[in-house]
Amino acid sequence: MKKLINKPTAKKEIVKKVAIKKPVKTKPIVEKVKTVKIVKPVFVEKPIIKIKYNWDIENIEVNNLTNVISQITYEFIGTLADQKYSLAGTIVISIDQGSLNKVETSDYRSLSKQEILDYIISKVSDKHLESMKALIVQNLSGSKIIDKTFWK
Repeated sequence: MKKLINKPTAKKEIVKKVAIKKPVKTKPIVEKVKTVKIVKPVFVEKPIIKIKYNWDIENIEVNNLTNVISQITYEFIGTLADQKYSLAGTIVISIDQGSLNKVETSDYRSLSKQEILDYIISKVSDKHLESMKALIVQNLSGSKIIDKTFWK
């Protein structure tokens, strides 16, 4: 004989389990940086020469009638430690009736030395001044070179 098994009349509810997927953490892609060793060239720098420059008045020529300066001879002096080297130059002052400069029009006895030096500095061109500085540097550093920039 067969046994009868009582089957339940109510159906069991089937619960479906849904698996929640967790987001996968991805690592950012990092490129490996290649290190390159840069070799810098070595330059041997010449020591900076600290030369002190100053101006001086060597001679003044005066017109006998008006006592106005007609020519100024000046010195441009470079000093490095105990060494000195100087260059001389001359400025000829023309008699100009329309001139407003005090050095060109007034009696030389009423002028100060600084006023005459300021006049000299204003009349010497930048190119000539740089040339004089270059000659002084060459002579004080021991490498004497004849400057031919004004020879033509």
